[in-house]
Amino acid sequence: AFFKDRSAVFSSVILKKDELDFKSYFNNDLLRVYRSFTVDLIKRNVGSGDNQICTIMADDYFYPDGMDLELATRGIINDHYKKVVVAGFLQINSKSSDLLQLTDLLLGAVLYDLKIQDNIIKKHPNLKSKLLNFLQQKLSIENESFFINKQGDRQDKFLKEKFKITIFRGTKDPSKLNKNRP
Repeated sequence: AFFKDRSAVFSSVILKKDELDFKSYFNNDLLRVYRSFTVDLIKRNVGSGDNQICTIMADDYFYPDGMDLELATRGIINDHYKKVVVAGFLQINSKSSDLLQLTDLLLGAVLYDLKIQDNIIKKHPNLKSKLLNFLQQKLSIENESFFINKQGDRQDKFLKEKFKITIFRGTKDPSKLNKNRP
């Protein structure tokens, strides 16, 4: 169903915790980290020239009760574009949503691929491997990994119309993400 629906897109920003200095940039405030990268991910998928208005669905797993990720995120995005881009922001338990469950499966396959490429694990004939193979086939991956380009070199981005993966490498101050991205 995901591949048949032309409007469905999977997009992710992967943070390698051991490569980022959360203390210097975020004072170890993981809520700020989560909000900053949530905003960055939304901006990567919403064009300033587009007249689209979206509703964001997010897992409520990480954000604590009483804290309002919706107001902060929606406000930052809409203020940045000076128009309504995010009309709603729904935080729900991912176990109660087929869409968020699908997102978890897709992200799991991507992270499985990354762990294989980073030699953290070996590829085994299991369900994760089958899903990864299915995705690679559907997305016409030539080198059996999202993280290997056509020339056989490592890459930090895999960007296709339906599937967008970026590994954030921390080449700039991540606390400024919300200010630097157009």
